[in-house]
Amino acid sequence: MYVPQESLSLSVEEASKDKNLVRRLEGVTVYWIRQIRAALSDKEWLTYAEGLCPFDEYELWTYRYKNLVGLDVQLQDKSLNHICDILLMNQSTYICQFLSLAEEIKEEIHEAKSNIDFLQILKDPCDELDKTISPADIPKIIPTLLQNIRVIWINSPYYNTREKLSALCRLISNQVILQCTRAVNLECVFQGNTRAGIKIFENITECCLKYRLQYNEIAETHSKSSHIPWDIDNGPIFNQIDSFVQRCKDMIEICEAMIIFGRMDETENVSKPHFGGTRREDFENICENVERSFAENLQAIRDVQQNILDVKASSWCDAIIKFRGQMKDIEVKLKNLMVSVFEQVVNVEEGVLALQAFYHYSKRDALHPLYVCKTVAVYKLFSEEIQYTKKDLVKEKTSCPVGLPPFAGRALMTRLKKRHFMRLMKILDDAQWLPPCGMEHEVHTQYEKLMESMENIVRDVYQKWNDSLDGNMDARLDRPLMVKSHRRPGLLKPNLDRVILNVCCEAREWERLKFGVPSVIQSVYKKWDKLKLLYERVLTVVLDYNHIIEALSDEETELFRELIEECDKKINCALLELKWNTDVSDVYIYEFSIRTSQLQDFVDDFKKSNLEIVSICEEICDTSFIHVDNSHVYELKELDYHLTKCREEAMTKILAHYKHIIQCVRSVYEGFEEYKPLTGQRWVSYINKMDAVIEEALKQCVRGSLQIMLEAVHGDGLAGPRQMLKVSTTFKNNTIILEPSLKSIESFIKRIFPDILNDIASIPCLVEKFALSDMQTFCEAVEKDEECNHLQNLLAKGKVN
Repeated sequence: MYVPQESLSLSVEEASKDKNLVRRLEGVTVYWIRQIRAALSDKEWLTYAEGLCPFDEYELWTYRYKNLVGLDVQLQDKSLNHICDILLMNQSTYICQFLSLAEEIKEEIHEAKSNIDFLQILKDPCDELDKTISPADIPKIIPTLLQNIRVIWINSPYYNTREKLSALCRLISNQVILQCTRAVNLECVFQGNTRAGIKIFENITECCLKYRLQYNEIAETHSKSSHIPWDIDNGPIFNQIDSFVQRCKDMIEICEAMIIFGRMDETENVSKPHFGGTRREDFENICENVERSFAENLQAIRDVQQNILDVKASSWCDAIIKFRGQMKDIEVKLKNLMVSVFEQVVNVEEGVLALQAFYHYSKRDALHPLYVCKTVAVYKLFSEEIQYTKKDLVKEKTSCPVGLPPFAGRALMTRLKKRHFMRLMKILDDAQWLPPCGMEHEVHTQYEKLMESMENIVRDVYQKWNDSLDGNMDARLDRPLMVKSHRRPGLLKPNLDRVILNVCCEAREWERLKFGVPSVIQSVYKKWDKLKLLYERVLTVVLDYNHIIEALSDEETELFRELIEECDKKINCALLELKWNTDVSDVYIYEFSIRTSQLQDFVDDFKKSNLEIVSICEEICDTSFIHVDNSHVYELKELDYHLTKCREEAMTKILAHYKHIIQCVRSVYEGFEEYKPLTGQRWVSYINKMDAVIEEALKQCVRGSLQIMLEAVHGDGLAGPRQMLKVSTTFKNNTIILEPSLKSIESFIKRIFPDILNDIASIPCLVEKFALSDMQTFCEAVEKDEECNHLQNLLAKGKVN
C-alpha cells in the first residue's frame, strides 16, 4: 500500500489544521479502500471458478491467506496509523470505511486460516487421485474424499452451508473428469485402436457411475446417522459428469462404427466382404463406396476431436448429430444392398456365403433385424429343398439312373442326396456365427427325419434286389464266349449273359455302399474279376473284328474274303468250344487280337492308299498341258516351242504322280500277294477301277488344257479374242502374202490335240503294268473322248458354240 511521507514530520494536531493535507490524505485513503475491497472480493471467485479441483481450492485459500496477512501487516505500519489518527481527528468520512475494512480483513484472515486447516485433509487424497493412471482406480479414492468433505461440512465454521458442500462436491467431479480425460489418447483411438478405446471409455463410464453410487451411499448414510440432513441439489454436482459420460458413450458409438464400417479393429484383420454370382463386382463396389464414405465422415470427427471430452464445448453436439445422420444413410445403403444380394440367392450355399459377407455389418443394431430375417430365409431354403427331395424320392422309387445298375443305382443316388444334405447341414452347423433362429430347431428335425427316410429307402431297395436274384447263377455261364449277331449279319457279339453282368455290377456297387453280397451269387461274384477281364478282352476282339467288317463295302469285303476267313478260323473256337465257365487261355485271346490288329492295319493301309490315289488324281486334273501368257504376242515358232515346253513340264508332273500311284497300288498288292491265286478276278476288278479313276483324271487334264487354248484363240464368250500370234503382211505382185501363212497356222492348231495324245501314250494302264489283262490305253480313251474332240474341232473351225 502507498503511504505518503509528507505528514510524518507533523504532529496529529498540526497536520489536522492543514486542510489541504487532510484532503490529500483522504484521497490516499480512498485508494486504500479500493485496494482492500479488491483483495476481499476474490473470495467468491475462489469457490465458483470452473474446472477447479479440491487441491486448487486449497491452494487458492492459501494464496488468499498470504495476501490478507500481508495486507494486515501493512495496516499495522506506524506511518499508516499516524495518517489514520490525523483523519480521525478531522472526523473524515473515509476513515470509518477504512477502519471497517481493516476489521473485515482480520475476520477474512481468520476464515482463510480456518478453511486452510480443514481443506488440508483433502490434500493427500487429491494427491493420490492425481497420480492415478487408470479410471478403474479412481473409485477407490472417492469415498475418502467424500468422507473428508463431510467432515469439513460438519465441523468447519465456514464450509457448513449447502452451497459450500455443493461447491466442494463439484470440485471432486471436476477432478474425476480431469483424471479420466488424461487416461484417453483420442489420436491413438482414431488411428485404429478401437477395441482399446471402447474398453477405456467403458471403464470411464463405469468409474463415473461408481462415483455417483458412492456419493449417494455416503449421502444416505450421513442422513441416517446425523441430525444435519444432506439435502443439497445433486444437479450442479453431476451435470458435467453426466455430460462427460455421454461424450464417452458417443465415442463408444464412433469406435463401434469404425469397427463395423471402417474395418478398424486392432484385435483382428477384418477382410472385405466377398460375394458370389454375376453381380459380385457391383456388390463389392457398393461396400467399398460405403467404406470410403465412412472414412470421410470419420475425418470430420477427427477434425474436432479437441472438443469431444471438453464438456464445456457445445459444438460437439452438432458434430455427433451430423455423424449419426450420416451413419443412418450408410445403414440404408447396406439394407438395400442386403435385399439386392438375397434376390440373387437360390440355394443354401449361396445364402450362407451372403450371410458371411454381411456378418460384420450385422453387429450394427439397425442392420441386425434384417440380418436375422435373411438368416430365416436361408433356413427356409433348406426346408424347401428337404420337402422337394421328399417328393423326388417318391417319384424315383421305380426309376433307374442311366449308366448304373437299376437297384444299386437308385440306392447310390439316394446316398448321394443324403451326402448332399449332410454337407449342407455341416455348412449351417459350422456357421456358429449365425444369429439364433426360430426355424433352426424345426429344420434340424426335418433333416433328421429325411436322413432316416433315405436310409430306409436304401435298405428297402437292397432287400428288393435280394428278392429278385436267381438261385442258379452258375448255369448262366454255360454258353460260348461269342455268337454271330442276328440283327447285324456278318458281325459278332459277346455272349455273356446280361443277368450275370447286371448282378455282378449290382453286387460291386452294393459293396461300395457297405452292404454284403447275397450267398446265392457269391460263387459267381467271386469269379467276377476274372469274368470281367475275360469279357473286356472278348469285347475288344469283337469290336476289332466288327470294325473291320463295317469299314469294308460289299465289293471290298469280296476282295478281303480270304483274309477275313483266316480270322474266322480263329473265331470258330470261341463260337463253338470255349465257354464262360471254362478256363480260357490268354494266348488264344492274344493271338486273335494280333491277327485282327494286323488285318485292321492292312485295311487302314488299303483305305489310305485309295484316298491317296484319289487325291493324286485330283492333282492330275489340275495339271495343264497348255499355258499362254495373255500379255505376250508370240511368233508361230516361238509359240510352238513354248507349248512343247509346257507339255514336257506337265508330263514330268503327271509321270511323278503316276509313279506315286504305282507305289500305292503296289503296297496294296503286297498285302494280297499271298492270296493272289484266290483273289483272281476280284483283284483285276480293283485294278480296273483304279485305271478308270486315272483315265478320268487324264481326260479332265486334257479338257482343261484345250479349253485354255480355245479361250486364248477365240475368247471366253464374254470378251473377244486377243492378239496372240504375230503375222506380217507383204503386198507383192498384186498379192497379199501372210507370214506365217494361214495354212501353217491351221496346221499348228490341228496338231495341239495330237501332240498331247502323243505325250500321254507313254503312260501305261495299271492292268498292263501289273500284266493282268489287255484293255485300251489311256491315250486311246482320251482320243475317243467326245468333249476333247469337240474342243479340238472348235479350235480348228474357229468358232464357239
